[in-house]
Amino acid sequence: TYTILLLVAGGTSFVLTFLFWKENDGEETETTSSTPVPVTPQAETIITTEKGIVLSPVKGKVIPASEIPDPVFAGEAMGQSVGIVPTEGTVYAPFDGTVMMLFPTKHAIGLQSKDGLEVLIHVGVDTVQMNGEGFEAFVKQDDVIHAGDKLITFDRAKIKDANHPDTVIVVLTNSANFEKIEKAA
Repeated sequence: TYTILLLVAGGTSFVLTFLFWKENDGEETETTSSTPVPVTPQAETIITTEKGIVLSPVKGKVIPASEIPDPVFAGEAMGQSVGIVPTEGTVYAPFDGTVMMLFPTKHAIGLQSKDGLEVLIHVGVDTVQMNGEGFEAFVKQDDVIHAGDKLITFDRAKIKDANHPDTVIVVLTNSANFEKIEKAA
């Protein structure tokens, strides 16, 4: 009897699959775009290159690199940069890509877009000294990310209490690979 039941179940599965199977024929069923969908709270483009864009990873006011309260970032020694004075304590993915590095203290994260843009997002100035206190990560190294995914939260009050500016710094670390870079500030 078990053999008969197995044959009936297998035969029924085959017939139903044969009748209702619909192959895609290579046609796309959804529209896709290489440009990230603006889903961050602010969704403002802060860096544009010939290969892609970087959306603002935090809600706040974009400032030029020269106004970042850290000489290394202000001088753009690590690459073309902008600062953002945050109004909220959440960092979102600025594009579709991969987490290349997450600092153990969770105050900074390195990302690479599908288009080859390499970005460092650094929360606050000298916040490495906080040893991760007030920071929480929602991703880890090698995670695939999509524009708007929550990456890190940070406690602005704890940063202020530690006497550090909470400016979020966004650095295009492979700036030298691009001929044309436009920044929002």
